[in-house]
Amino acid sequence: MNKAHTNTLIYRLLNGDAPLSDEQHDAFLSKDRQLYAALLRLPNLSAETAMAIIQRLLAVTEMAAGQAVPESLRLQEDRLIVETLPHLPVDTVLAGFLNLLERRVNNQRTSGWIRAYIFGAPQLESWAVSHRRDLRRLVRHALGNPVTLTCLHKFVIENPEPKTTAYLQRYVLRYAKNATLVRDVFLFLFGKLKQSQFSLLNAYLAARQDIQAGKGLPFKVLRGIAGTFHTNISQRRLRRLASRDKIKREISEEIDESLVGSIRRYYRSGEQLNAQAIEQEMARIPYWDAFVYFIIDASASMRGFGNREYNNIAIAMGILTVFQKCIRQTEHAWIGGSDDENFPQPMGTTSIAPALIEAVQQKPDVIILISDGYENIEQGDTAAVFAGLEQLGIQIPIVQIIPAFTERDRIENRQLLPTCFLETGQRGFLSTWLRIRAHLAPDSIEALLRETLSEGRWHCR
Repeated sequence: MNKAHTNTLIYRLLNGDAPLSDEQHDAFLSKDRQLYAALLRLPNLSAETAMAIIQRLLAVTEMAAGQAVPESLRLQEDRLIVETLPHLPVDTVLAGFLNLLERRVNNQRTSGWIRAYIFGAPQLESWAVSHRRDLRRLVRHALGNPVTLTCLHKFVIENPEPKTTAYLQRYVLRYAKNATLVRDVFLFLFGKLKQSQFSLLNAYLAARQDIQAGKGLPFKVLRGIAGTFHTNISQRRLRRLASRDKIKREISEEIDESLVGSIRRYYRSGEQLNAQAIEQEMARIPYWDAFVYFIIDASASMRGFGNREYNNIAIAMGILTVFQKCIRQTEHAWIGGSDDENFPQPMGTTSIAPALIEAVQQKPDVIILISDGYENIEQGDTAAVFAGLEQLGIQIPIVQIIPAFTERDRIENRQLLPTCFLETGQRGFLSTWLRIRAHLAPDSIEALLRETLSEGRWHCR
């Protein structure tokens, strides 16, 4: 692949236009492994494409015949995989790992990633009941039969000796966030668990004797249990059991340690901002030698409500906080909001057009509007101003970023400008930087993607 072809492929992936063929995957990997791994950083990359990349990185252990992948490159790939896996659907990840199993790929690195993904998952209990067969196959594959049987034997021991605990720690518990849960799940997967303090596991076991005890378990799980132990139970009754009287699980809410999560907690309860989250995010963003003017929507609609409360304003403030430190020159203007210059409370109306005119007068290299798109004052004026600027021949690029709670949020009737990106902030703001830079210089997408790999080397202000 030549440079132009590479740029075209990356740009297509960036925009979610088309997946890579198997031939393109293999050619990309062999031509430039580092750049191929960096594709995991692309926003809009499909889950299937991301997992196909991870599969190849784990399966191909040599740069060329007899030439192992350098440790520095392997560690860089591991960081990219750590960033990516938690955001992929579990079905996609398990299918990818099972594909490696079918191909008999079981090098030490692959084994470690399978164990880390399974035993370190916050959702391990629900995965165990919903994907029991797949998890059992993968655990056996990752550990090998002898180690699996030995771990099974040692997990049954009530008061294990330090030597036994050390063995389990080496192969399994080193990845565990909850050692008791991992023990019960391990025994459950291989049919050795009798009872558990964890409600889903217990419901599964009890449902074998009395299907009624499985109320609230997923329908597919209940159907599987009924197919073996209660063959006369109707599908209709199983559906009722699955949808009513949900099992109450005592699972503490996972604390969102991302920068967006920290800012949301600051808005909700005044909790001190996580300075480390800010520094970590800044370290991921390459320096941008430009003058960027930000227009930040802090009107009432940016507050949101329910479980989305303060999500939009937290994303907007996260982008501004980080980008101000990693861009040569920035200016910003508020739309609505309280008088707090650093973290204004969302309030007031949304009148974007005047701020856009003021921004243009400052002659920046690019204008970034961060707004949910609900223009409740002078609706349509933003589009009219933009059209007027084009007619006047003013070439300043203007980009809108729409804060979102999930990547599935709809943006119809919220797009105020032709160039518009959706941003959740859950994977940080590197994707925002990359999309904007690629929009401004599409022929430089390969170089931009390489820049994202140089973490911690940028001298942000």
